[in-house]
Amino acid sequence: MLRRVLSTGLLTIGVFTMAFQVAFAQFSVSDIGNYQPELVVSPSTPEPGKTVSIEIGNYLSSLYGSTIDWYIDGALQPNLANRTQIEAKVGSLGTQTRIQASMTTPAGQVIRTETTITPQYLDIIIEPQTYVPSFYTGRPLPSTGSQVNVTAILNGRTQSDLTYAWRINGDLLGGAVARGQYATHFTMPQDSRVILELRVSEGQREVARKSILIPNVRPFLQFYESHTLYGISTNAYDSVFLTGGSVTLIAAPYYLDTRVFNNPDVANWELNGRPAASGNNPYRITLERSGLAGNTTISFQVQSTTALLQGARSSIPVLY
Repeated sequence: MLRRVLSTGLLTIGVFTMAFQVAFAQFSVSDIGNYQPELVVSPSTPEPGKTVSIEIGNYLSSLYGSTIDWYIDGALQPNLANRTQIEAKVGSLGTQTRIQASMTTPAGQVIRTETTITPQYLDIIIEPQTYVPSFYTGRPLPSTGSQVNVTAILNGRTQSDLTYAWRINGDLLGGAVARGQYATHFTMPQDSRVILELRVSEGQREVARKSILIPNVRPFLQFYESHTLYGISTNAYDSVFLTGGSVTLIAAPYYLDTRVFNNPDVANWELNGRPAASGNNPYRITLERSGLAGNTTISFQVQSTTALLQGARSSIPVLY
């Protein structure tokens, strides 16, 4: 389930996960040895009320020809007899569904294995710390070098008594699994495919797991006109027609890390390739009309000198 909260810039990604426990064979068989059959559930993160596939793993040749009986919550399922893989509907949030397979070998030996599926609801809230204009109806997206805050909410609340293992492209954040670390942050890597993985555990038992593909974008600039009376226009300009005596332009660097936006190392305006003064706000400039008719090019660049991919540059023509 994917939820987007556009006005706040939150990307909420919800997924249902499950915890399961396996009870192995209750009767030992000498030719099976230490390899016991087990039940493998797929997908491993079913939503409550959804259908999952359950397969008998480690189904060795010594079990071929066995009679297989399936039980769901203790009730025999005659229509599923003798199958090594079945489908079953799991329960609602927080309820357990017990699946049992009973195998009777041709020699009359009985082997039982079972699993208990408990769906749980895991939200991962992803908050890229990048800039978008206040009037923008979309959400911020992360860019290479920007900070991303993440928060895990299990069953509708944060839980500090669990253990959290956060990984980015396989690398463990902080270098260790941390108890109670339901919230953390990371710097967006340069990779085009960035995968966030979270595993939540209680003791040695894994409670929930989810992997998320996070988009990686590049900052870019849009120009808007600022009116004394009407405020900032919400329509981006590809060119500006100067019909009056002056015009004030705003440069908006989308998806730029907010730390760079608030304290840029470089924030320069140019008019026909020459530096132009912008005043106290580095993202705002006012152009005065000069002459009866003509055109000029206005350019703006914002750049971090330590994170080279944190920057953007663009130009538009001004006609008068």
